[in-house]
Amino acid sequence: SWCLADYVRAGAKKWPESVFLRDETVELTYAEAWRRTSSIALWLNGRGIGRGDCVVMVTENRIETALLFFAVAQVGAIGVILHPQMKPEGLRRILEQTEPKLGLLEPSTASLREEFGTCPIVWAGCEGEELLFAQLTATPNPKRVPFPGIDQDPAFLVFTSGSTGTPRGVILTHDNVHFVSEAILNRLQYRVEDRLAVFLPLSFDYG
Repeated sequence: SWCLADYVRAGAKKWPESVFLRDETVELTYAEAWRRTSSIALWLNGRGIGRGDCVVMVTENRIETALLFFAVAQVGAIGVILHPQMKPEGLRRILEQTEPKLGLLEPSTASLREEFGTCPIVWAGCEGEELLFAQLTATPNPKRVPFPGIDQDPAFLVFTSGSTGTPRGVILTHDNVHFVSEAILNRLQYRVEDRLAVFLPLSFDYG
């Protein structure tokens, strides 16, 4: 069955040395992005995080968020990316609904740590915390964790802002994303040499 992480795996096979992700400090090729994604997936699998489990990420647009998102998909878990300006009360309601097995925070969202209670947290862009993101990507030649689900499984949840009531989660399956992504690609006629700048929050569906 197809899963979201197959986009990265296919890129690593076809264009291993081409740049896949770039921000102001880091540039990753497809091959390196797939190695890190596989390493994270192996770590998740080792912690018993798998099909149907939720992983909640509250960050700015970061390379770490994208890598964890793909790794979560690879193990069959469900990614939940939330806006970094999420208020504690809104986050609490979402956490009650999703019951996450893992969270991702960064310096700008560190104040939300206590909302996660006993849920383990991975920290991006931080030092001195109990579990740093770099530790998840340290395996040099990680074995690929087989995708345990089907393409109709939930891949991630997109939550409404909650501005008019309680935030509600919209489920998107691996197949949903594949269909829409192919439609966008065909419509906009993307080419190998094109570069896409992501200004929308990753918490927003089109982002």
